Amino acid sequence: MQEKLPSSPVTHAAPFAKQIIGTAGDRVVVGEDRRVTIWRTDGHIIEAGLAKTHDSKGRAMHIAAPGVIPAGKYFVVAPSRTSFDSRYAAIGLVHQAQIEAKLFPLPDIMWLGLRGPEINGGRP
Repeated sequence: MQEKLPSSPVTHAAPFAKQIIGTAGDRVVVGEDRRVTIWRTDGHIIEAGLAKTHDSKGRAMHIAAPGVIPAGKYFVVAPSRTSFDSRYAAIGLVHQAQIEAKLFPLPDIMWLGLRGPEINGGRP
């Protein structure tokens, strides 16, 4: 029997933007060194990064439980590896009902002085 992960115990008053790296059926693996990895059902392995032991105010950061992500739940991270995200028990997995929008990276908009993300090594 596969262990199912708990839902996020946190409800947020303000929305935040995160990237989904784990979906239903993927396995969350937590190493002894607090390194969190997502083993995707398609065979890919995604490093979520190291989970910190304490936050910037010295409070203990409890790591999320390992296990299989159930249907309707997502493992989320941000580009910054110091982000507060699904690596921590206080956030945990995000329920589909908590997702309010889908965001897309913008391309270069030079006339606004904005440069989009490097995609495919800068190739179109």
